[in-house]
Amino acid sequence: MSLLQMSLQGGILILVVAVLRAATVHLLPKRTFLILWEVVLLRLLIPVSIPSVTSVYSLLGRSEVIGSLEETPVGAAVTAVQGQLAAGGGVSAGQGAGSGAASALSVWFVVWLAGALVCGAFFALSYLHWRVEFSASLPVQNAFAALWLAEHPLLRPVSIRQSDRIAAPLTYGIVKPVILMPKQTDWENASQLSYIFLHEYVHIRHFDGVKKLLAALALCIHWCNPLVWVMYALFQRDIELACDECVIRRFGDASRADYSYMLIRMEARQSGLLPFCNSFSRNAIRERIIAIMKTRKTSIGVYLISAAAILSILALFATTGASGGDRQSAQEIASYEALGLNLTDEDAFALVDIGADANVLLIADGTFDDGYGNAAAIRCSAYCVANGVLYDLGTLESPESKSTAYSVRIGSDCIYTASNSSVERYRLDANSKRFVLDAQYRIVYDADGGEACYRVQGGAEETVTEETFWAAFAAYEDAAVINFEDA
Repeated sequence: MSLLQMSLQGGILILVVAVLRAATVHLLPKRTFLILWEVVLLRLLIPVSIPSVTSVYSLLGRSEVIGSLEETPVGAAVTAVQGQLAAGGGVSAGQGAGSGAASALSVWFVVWLAGALVCGAFFALSYLHWRVEFSASLPVQNAFAALWLAEHPLLRPVSIRQSDRIAAPLTYGIVKPVILMPKQTDWENASQLSYIFLHEYVHIRHFDGVKKLLAALALCIHWCNPLVWVMYALFQRDIELACDECVIRRFGDASRADYSYMLIRMEARQSGLLPFCNSFSRNAIRERIIAIMKTRKTSIGVYLISAAAILSILALFATTGASGGDRQSAQEIASYEALGLNLTDEDAFALVDIGADANVLLIADGTFDDGYGNAAAIRCSAYCVANGVLYDLGTLESPESKSTAYSVRIGSDCIYTASNSSVERYRLDANSKRFVLDAQYRIVYDADGGEACYRVQGGAEETVTEETFWAAFAAYEDAAVINFEDA
């Protein structure tokens, strides 16, 4: 999957999530949107496509939509960037310094790389600056804080420290997370401390620091996509909203007013830009207060709606359109099943073209990895449909399969099977609508290690040379391994 396809499909997914969020942010659990943003991050960062007939791109009959956008100026730019990355970022001398294509490609690469480096430098310098500031913090010597930590154990050691460099509480660190409190904290206000500690504890437990790091990485890579900036901002907000929701659910509806008032007071004391820290006061306070006041006990029905929304968006927008071949395969399989052929979950199938009027369907009851990424089979049954009639073309396997059998392969107009002592070539007989054994080559060893080679053709067996046998085996090896798919 190209960088352009990742960015474009990620942008479409961002739009869908943003629209859902705008319509239901106060109706669905806040974790719903975090899960969806995490799916967006995976789409932006992992160059793997998941073809699906349920994808919106397949349903619209536009599986080539993303690919066609590569022809636009923006698409050409991103494609050029990817090409330069694949080439190692340089232009060979043989291309010529004056080559227009190489020059344009280099310009786009330099622009993208400069933007990515500026974004990366901004995040890195901001993080390093604040880590230096935080290193001057002091451990908290407070009985309530010590008791709270003892009552909330984690596998990762959590510490509570305080600093005069910040104005509002925050959390930083992943392996050894720290809850950092302002120096002017009211350590006698147990209620406020409980709210703050739980809020930051939720950040730590949910690994929000890692999520923010991945969001920043996605922004650096896709900085030229404005929708990724939208995702980054909304993702930061939803992380805070999810923590607020956890606090209210823990302390009950009666805590909403006190917790909201505390947020308002914290918002008045900003601590500056903290890109990888979970700050208590970073996000839009109005949205947070409204969300807190509208937090209610979530019913089973709401959880079901949330799950349905997540699964629907995953199926429709997180997958890629099935290729034309995939859709054709699905249609052909459906036509076979409509005529009475039953495929089970244990079956694997392959549609092959051997020059007949229609594709031939091969069904195997088991496959194995041939070491080259193919799901191969040593035997299969063959079928075809002609004039609305389903024909059983027979079984294809090596008669010597009780010894070491090899994968079924396809030539230009035939199918091969083989073992360690034979090669078989099958061709489809148009009259009988069956695969017939066109030729078999066998090599036989006697007790003294002597060998004899035979060819069976047209029902007659004859002795052939060893070179003839190995030439037949070479033809088998030159044929393509048939790659089966799960039914």
